[in-house]
Amino acid sequence: MWEDLPNCRVPLLIMHGEKDTKFRKIAQAMMKALCSSLRSKHEKGYDIHEVVEVPSCGHAAHLENPLPLIAAIGRFLTRI
Repeated sequence: MWEDLPNCRVPLLIMHGEKDTKFRKIAQAMMKALCSSLRSKHEKGYDIHEVVEVPSCGHAAHLENPLPLIAAIGRFLTRI
């Protein structure tokens, strides 16, 4: 569904572990695709999507370092 990402108007929070290089690259590619169109912007003009790198963990960030992950989700939800 990569071709649909530029049309996404739903705020997305993309998270990956600091040590998970495979998913870091995927997150960067997703963000590039999301922001390749003006449709990825909120009506007020700012980007609605965010990528967060969770420190000191690999693929299972929610198990390896849950507190920064929870904090990032809280900040994202507060922002939107």
